[in-house]
Amino acid sequence: MTNGVALLLAVLLLWAGPVWAKGIYSFVDEHGVLHLTDRPNDPRYRPVSQVNRHIAKATRSGESGPVLYWKRDTQQGQTRESQAVTVNRWAPLRLQEGTTDRSVLQWQQSRFDGMVRAAAQRTGLQQALLHSIIRAESNFDPSAVSARGAVGLMQLMPATARLYGVTDMTDPETNIHGGARFLADLLKQFNNNLELSLAAYNAGPTTVARYGGAVPPYPETRQYIDRVMRYYREYQRTL
Repeated sequence: MTNGVALLLAVLLLWAGPVWAKGIYSFVDEHGVLHLTDRPNDPRYRPVSQVNRHIAKATRSGESGPVLYWKRDTQQGQTRESQAVTVNRWAPLRLQEGTTDRSVLQWQQSRFDGMVRAAAQRTGLQQALLHSIIRAESNFDPSAVSARGAVGLMQLMPATARLYGVTDMTDPETNIHGGARFLADLLKQFNNNLELSLAAYNAGPTTVARYGGAVPPYPETRQYIDRVMRYYREYQRTL
């Protein structure tokens, strides 16, 4: 059993307790990805409860990832087993944008704690800051791809990935390390001004330079800075 599956099973077992009362909703999509939220906006979401919870059974591992069978308890006390699906071990769970339930967010963050810690130690950045950028950029989804072509947890553009030697942008570890090195270099370039560095991370360092070393007047960039700083303050209190 892979570490990813073992962690997933442990988390699913933890759901057998008070989490039911938190108003969490879930569904498993056609690719076997488990989606969680506390703000459902899709008709497939169902409340996680004693009679409606997902149970994963790992049966074997294939080249493309672990094979999982998803079961759902029925009100009659019987279980229905779905078709076997092969899932990417780094994407067994996806959060809906806007999810705020702390127990869900903490678990999603904890999957990458070790990688973030290693990147923080290597670059001298705070773990809280890296977690904040990952949450703002991809909501902890390693396979996220933006409309502009940014990929992975820290949403690296292909040119940036090449610059920092990231060959597989969907690999969580190399993506985090590449993004952390990029951010560390931006902080050096902008004299440790975090706001300007975040603006450069979002809009590009040449854009910041074009506006005379000021935050570009783009609503998206300003909202991005506000969002990262809000998460940063939150993680500084909890990490």
